[in-house]
Amino acid sequence: MRIRFHAAAEKETEEVADYYDHQLPGLGAEFYHELGAIMDLLEPNPGMGVVYSGPYRRVLMQRFPFAVYYEVADNQIRIMAVAHQRRMPEYWKGRE
Repeated sequence: MRIRFHAAAEKETEEVADYYDHQLPGLGAEFYHELGAIMDLLEPNPGMGVVYSGPYRRVLMQRFPFAVYYEVADNQIRIMAVAHQRRMPEYWKGRE
């Protein structure tokens, strides 16, 4: 299956990585590395995430307090958000 990021999810992912890099050089790369590992697992196993709400599934990051929210449709995995687990829950649900 093909993985695509919603434009807003891609932007927020870049912002999070930049934030972590400003906190500690190289930490943003570690954030991307963990996210990439999730994508590598998700692509052949789109049902691995926990059903979250409606068509959305969620995978929690291990090292960082973020969750990857996605939906599977039309033979693709669409990442809707890479969201902090304790800030503004479900802010991303209006995305199409």
